[in-house]
Amino acid sequence: MRVWHVTDTYAPTLGGIEIHVAELARRQQAAGDQVRVVTLTPDDGSIPPGATGGVDVHRLGAPEHAGLPVLGHERLRGLTSELRRLLAEGRPDVLHVHASVVSPLAAAAVRVASADGVPALVTVHSMWEGCGPLPWLARHGLGLPHARVVWSAVSRVAADALAPVVAPSPVHVLPNAVDPAAWAGVAGAVHVAPLHLVAVMRLTRVKRAVPLAEVLAEVREIVPDDVPLRATVAGDGPARGRMEQRLGRLGADWVSLPGAADRAGIRRLLAGADVFVAPAHRESFGIAALEARASGVPVVAPACSGVTEFVSHGVDGLLGDGDHDLARQIARLCVDDALRARIRWHNLVTPIAHDWERARRGAEDLYAVARQRDAALERSR
Repeated sequence: MRVWHVTDTYAPTLGGIEIHVAELARRQQAAGDQVRVVTLTPDDGSIPPGATGGVDVHRLGAPEHAGLPVLGHERLRGLTSELRRLLAEGRPDVLHVHASVVSPLAAAAVRVASADGVPALVTVHSMWEGCGPLPWLARHGLGLPHARVVWSAVSRVAADALAPVVAPSPVHVLPNAVDPAAWAGVAGAVHVAPLHLVAVMRLTRVKRAVPLAEVLAEVREIVPDDVPLRATVAGDGPARGRMEQRLGRLGADWVSLPGAADRAGIRRLLAGADVFVAPAHRESFGIAALEARASGVPVVAPACSGVTEFVSHGVDGLLGDGDHDLARQIARLCVDDALRARIRWHNLVTPIAHDWERARRGAEDLYAVARQRDAALERSR
């Protein structure tokens, strides 16, 4: 099958969408598909030769669009024309479009697929709830309810947020994935005091870096003084300075911000972690949390986030309703050694369901839905 992944951002940019698309494309190529990635992200020369696993990467990145509004009419028209020129060279069997909240290339791909009859699956990797008017402007401006595409999101929570915007079209769930073998047993050792709380995240407003500082300070207030704690928040981003200031005002010198960590660094962190904290309410899935769960670490997250796709309360971790309850759940794991040990053991001996083979098969199933739908529409004309 000829599969084109259309994504606004891609390697060398690193984030949840970019990592997911790259690995899914590589797995599909290894399984015998002919895979191309179409993106706006330029190559800065940092990608090693052969790193794509044979996947063809076509980088549009036309400079004439640089000064135009992100979702402006002229920008969309230009990107639509470029995609059509590319498709004229040889159409794929299916377009797999990956969208966030603001994704001009994805928007152009939806337009092209709908107008030109290219079977397409759109996967939304963000929460389209609480984003103000943007999703509704896209609904009306791009005609999303009438688009000839199949819709999916990376978790049930994200799908429920997307559903009103694309109604009456149904929204499927196509979860993200990690490689279980890369993380299994990482957190197998029993640790000595102090208890180590770990978060791996971009330090941004959406990921709730500053509120995390307040949650951690509240944990320290709840947990008795004779239970020593330390916390590591690995990551970087525009909210780092504000988080440092808030931690300073709260006197939380037991929390460290070492900056971004590579994969080996994250493995080392998880090997020494007792609790993993994922504080974002609008987390559409939570790959870092899934890596922690696959490693064996108990996960604490908001009950409204996409982390609930793989964390059940009291089984894989604990879920909180709001920040005060999140702090209370973290503190509960800190003081209840038996509960923490039970969840840790469950996570160590119970493999995660969200692996790459499941993700590849899930995408393949929805490609078939998109192709069947497109064929049915053509027959009805």
